[in-house]
Amino acid sequence: MQVLIIPSWYFNAGSASIAGILFHEHAKELRKLGIDAQIAYPGYSHSSRQSSGFTYAIEDEVPTWRGHGWFPPKIHKTIIKWWIQKSGLKIIQHIRAHSTPDVIHAQGYQAGWVAEFIFHQTGIPYIITEHYSGFLHEAIPARNLPFIRLAFNNAKFVTAVSPGLKDALTAYTDAAISVLPNEFNPDIFFSEPHRKQTNHFQWVTVGEPIYTKGLDLVLEAFCAVVEALPNVKFRLVLADQIPYQHVLERMAKQLGIEDKIDFAGLLTPKEVALLINQSHVLISASRFETFGKTMLEANACGVPVVATRTAGSTFILASEKQGILCGQGSAIALSKAMVQMFRQYDTFEPAEITASVSGRFRRSDLLLKWINLYNACVHDR
Repeated sequence: MQVLIIPSWYFNAGSASIAGILFHEHAKELRKLGIDAQIAYPGYSHSSRQSSGFTYAIEDEVPTWRGHGWFPPKIHKTIIKWWIQKSGLKIIQHIRAHSTPDVIHAQGYQAGWVAEFIFHQTGIPYIITEHYSGFLHEAIPARNLPFIRLAFNNAKFVTAVSPGLKDALTAYTDAAISVLPNEFNPDIFFSEPHRKQTNHFQWVTVGEPIYTKGLDLVLEAFCAVVEALPNVKFRLVLADQIPYQHVLERMAKQLGIEDKIDFAGLLTPKEVALLINQSHVLISASRFETFGKTMLEANACGVPVVATRTAGSTFILASEKQGILCGQGSAIALSKAMVQMFRQYDTFEPAEITASVSGRFRRSDLLLKWINLYNACVHDR
């Protein structure tokens, strides 16, 4: 069986970025199980500086087609139709020159637009998996709505990465929606029985941008924790390539905590795992979150989490053994949860934390569910 995965966002070839890396990992794992999974990314964008064209290569074991070139911002329905048609026709040209997939897996609604176009041109069925947090707070531009409904309603299956996102998507489609969460890589994220944590108590947060991930709240809450427990040596590490990082640096200086904060920058998954294992607690202060892969990865390492209540955190942190949940958008609520975590830290057992997620998000089980879904698409044609 051949599955063509179309991402709505994807890292640049050869870059250190991890944007969309989960789609590459998904394809790579499927290939290990005998599924001919390939990637087709229509990277036509107003931010592209490349001349119009395409590449096709084996990228870390995965056959990958990339369309590239400048394209106007999708600010009008006419431009959206143009982008869909260009992306769809280029991918059709690619598959006709190589081999036709049995099913298309569109990751995100914009990839779903392209998959729906290809379906009407070729009859290839498609699945849409939605991740976007904009559905949670009605941040979808009106010009996108008819295309979203069309793509969802014509898909063979629609899946969401959490129950909270599934509920939000019902306003945009009449299609049945199932929940199939993201997976974690157990070869990278696992509990180190003899891990060497820092001598100081270290908090870590991973992700950007500032507002969505609540990084401003993290700094304010961390300052309050430092003031509440002045005799404890704390450090806070912020990982990822954070746009406008200077805003956080200035904020840290104003709060008087700049000497207790480290900006780790963009890290590879293995470096993220190492950082998590060196730390005591992961903080997720997101204002909106459909899933929250770093929470899952921290728990897989046996590290507890302090998180604001989101669609993702309430799904992943299903047990009090995994961490502490608090209210959204409040630095005060977050700081209280962090103080509670510090005082109760010794009650969290790494083995229990890992067990809480390994059973629910086991990669092998989720891959089998995906293969069954792909087979259902093919057999129903």
